[in-house]
Amino acid sequence: LATVGADRPIPGTGGGVRGRNLPAAGTAFLARGLSDQIQGNTPLPAPLSSFGLVGACPLQVSIDAFGVVALANGGFDAALPVPGGSALVGLRVFLQVIAADTTPIPLPLPVLTSNSIELTIGV
Repeated sequence: LATVGADRPIPGTGGGVRGRNLPAAGTAFLARGLSDQIQGNTPLPAPLSSFGLVGACPLQVSIDAFGVVALANGGFDAALPVPGGSALVGLRVFLQVIAADTTPIPLPLPVLTSNSIELTIGV
């Protein structure tokens, strides 16, 4: 997972992210959170093996909201609009992708997770 374009999403325009090395097609969830330290009462990063996600990267962001992105050719590009004004300047947002794992390796729960990134809304 990586940013696209400007280093910081800008109020009134936004920014973007790009995911690669994902299943060839289908959908994925783009988790958005305001913390990379805690999800509910669970410290982050949180291993996901107890949920059957053997080999998946740990959960690295609080899941405060999520969006669905369409995968094509093993990836996606997604716009992240930011409302105008200065109220959100300096806000940190953390993102991580969660997608179905379509490899032929049998897993209890075939899901993969990406690395996480931090975006700070700026001017």
